[in-house]
Amino acid sequence: MDPFGYGDGRSLTHLGHGPLEKRALAYLKSSRQRKRKLSTTRIVLFSSNVGYLSGIKMQNLLYTSGEVRQAITHIFETSHRRKVAISAFVGEGAGVYLRKPKDVELFCWPKAGSTNPNEIRKLIKEGACVFFADSLHMKVYWTEDQGSIISSANLSTSALGSGNLKEIGILLKPGELDIDRVIRYLKPRAVSEPELKKLDRAHNAYISKNPPSFKSSRIQSFKEWYESPWRCEWKIALITGHCETASIVKETLQKEYHISKKRSDYDLISAPKGSYLKNEWILVCEHKNRPIKINWLYADFVADIPKSDKKAYDPVNNCQIVQAHSRKYYSGFPFNEHDKQFKKAFLAALQEYGPSRIEKLKSCKPPLRFLNLIFEYPQRKPSPEGKRTPETDAKSAKNTEEEIESSSKKSGWRWAIRKYPSSKAVETRLKEGDISKNYRNFLLRLKRYWEKRE
Repeated sequence: MDPFGYGDGRSLTHLGHGPLEKRALAYLKSSRQRKRKLSTTRIVLFSSNVGYLSGIKMQNLLYTSGEVRQAITHIFETSHRRKVAISAFVGEGAGVYLRKPKDVELFCWPKAGSTNPNEIRKLIKEGACVFFADSLHMKVYWTEDQGSIISSANLSTSALGSGNLKEIGILLKPGELDIDRVIRYLKPRAVSEPELKKLDRAHNAYISKNPPSFKSSRIQSFKEWYESPWRCEWKIALITGHCETASIVKETLQKEYHISKKRSDYDLISAPKGSYLKNEWILVCEHKNRPIKINWLYADFVADIPKSDKKAYDPVNNCQIVQAHSRKYYSGFPFNEHDKQFKKAFLAALQEYGPSRIEKLKSCKPPLRFLNLIFEYPQRKPSPEGKRTPETDAKSAKNTEEEIESSSKKSGWRWAIRKYPSSKAVETRLKEGDISKNYRNFLLRLKRYWEKRE
């Protein structure tokens, strides 16, 4: 056996006795080896127990980040068999480089600030099987039929795209890497919803203090967020106007965030104590004024207002939630709240659901029914009088759930039959909850109506 692949039939076992290093050195200094010119780069992996493991012929060294990127995308795009990606961190834009992620086994370290939970969600949605492994730092991209790549590059735009990091890699032939042995060494676990949401909170806390040098120019839409598995959580706040900044908030901004009193690019809202927590995303809507404003607010810190601060203290809203910097400082928004289609859908859903019901929410999390109304808005047929707007929705709100509760008119039945065209649709609405006893009885009658006809 020739571990070096030179065809001379010699192996490390032919070098005599003594330490392995001396035997290898003697072989390399042999007369036959000195006369021979090497045209390819080769390495030898030694084992003190066996004498040697193997000689690996490295015909493809990947010297730049661009070469690493092209090789990774090529092997995953052309492979038709098992595919495994082991990357310490999965960052922004990972799906661009992991072509055809369906059925790809992805292993990564759920470290806040390095692994982006939203990218994990995108890959899961596209069919990837994601696993977490603590203290993972290797980068291996393996396919059963197209070979494998061992590299320094993580799955991220910083490493493989416009991040300008210097990376290198090596391309191995199929069968040269025992991927199952590597996976056993990782001791992985399947990703779960609680762990992904825990990563959400830790990731938000990290990037609020350490804004990334590279920021994505695109924020996902509400539709993409709604359809993603194990959606990242956020809360909602309806306000009527701005509140007076408490003195304790000004002190905290100056001491901990080094923001002078002259600066006014911070943002805040007041709310009852316990409604919102630190490191949460809050969708703030000023719904009483025109035009209605919708903006994200990141809770950098929460301050209790003392009674001694008479200008800012409110017995009901006795707490202030503060975003210390302007919007440009932050990244990782749940979705793009400035999208025109989302704004129309949000306002229509708010009028149909009722602002008062949103304001009474104890958890401040948007109800599933409210989210469904936003998502379903683009699929609804426009009113015959013209384009559907929040104003026309308000005029045609005769058949709302509240009216059906107190009335059994034929118009209510017609509205319900159009809205729930099958017993399955009614059953889905019943499972969502958040309905009164009268409306639940009405839906049960409607379900029996459809079951007789189906």
